[in-house]
Amino acid sequence: PQVKHTYSKGFSIRVVVAGCMSFVAEEGVPTTTTLERLVGKAIEMANSTAALKINGVKMAPQEALHQVTWKTPVVKDVLEVPLQEKQQLLTEVNQVALSNGADYVESMLFAQREQTYLATTDGSYIQQEIHQFWPTFIVQAGQVGDENCQRRKALSTPVGKGYEYLLRAGYIRQMGAGI
Repeated sequence: PQVKHTYSKGFSIRVVVAGCMSFVAEEGVPTTTTLERLVGKAIEMANSTAALKINGVKMAPQEALHQVTWKTPVVKDVLEVPLQEKQQLLTEVNQVALSNGADYVESMLFAQREQTYLATTDGSYIQQEIHQFWPTFIVQAGQVGDENCQRRKALSTPVGKGYEYLLRAGYIRQMGAGI
């Protein structure tokens, strides 16, 4: 099994100056000095586009949302499930496919948790936690190049759900169905 874990932090700043919008972003956790530098850069960029402006950007009037939090509704966070449990499930998936005539199986779980925070000049402070989960597999019966070789890929796409989706989706049964 192969496990890859990545973690990153970053931030972005959007400004509107005299109807011209600019956007800057940087990796890492910002310091006050970094924020001041990037706000200055964003303002400079917005001002530099003024000569090209045909119609200015106008922000839609919006009352402040104040403090708002939203989280993808998950029962069981995929990233909190022990690695051994996920490996055991994938091993079981592979065994079902192999026992149903597959010659090659590759099963995978991709998961992502994104946390964002937005503060606006109108007084809105919005926090989001977005979960994406993508269980997928490839099953092959026969050898590549053989006219009877059949290959099946899962017809799944990333979903905004937790680990419970995988358990309810009949993932293991689905593996053996097409072999």
